[in-house]
Amino acid sequence: LAILRLTTVGPKGNVALSHKHPVTGVRFSQCFNQVVTTCDGSVVRVWDVTSGECAFEFSADVGDSGISCIDIDHSGRRLVTGFRNGTIKLWNYNNGYCIRTLD
Repeated sequence: LAILRLTTVGPKGNVALSHKHPVTGVRFSQCFNQVVTTCDGSVVRVWDVTSGECAFEFSADVGDSGISCIDIDHSGRRLVTGFRNGTIKLWNYNNGYCIRTLD
């Protein structure tokens, strides 16, 4: 069990936020001991489970279409995202580089 540090300070006090838009997917990477989250704003964030900090994030923008699903391949090295417009993207898990786009 890990506690991710997602608290921001706003006009209503401390509010837990992991993304600015609704979260659409969460996957745990056993290979890297990280949690990957996606949101409707097409942002992918990778969280370190030990520290609870966001390790890195990248934008998966395909226009107005948000991410609707996410998965990690069997090797744990590739991330797959599906978008509301039907686009699928394959990513290098370590650096957020888009390897391939399937339309």
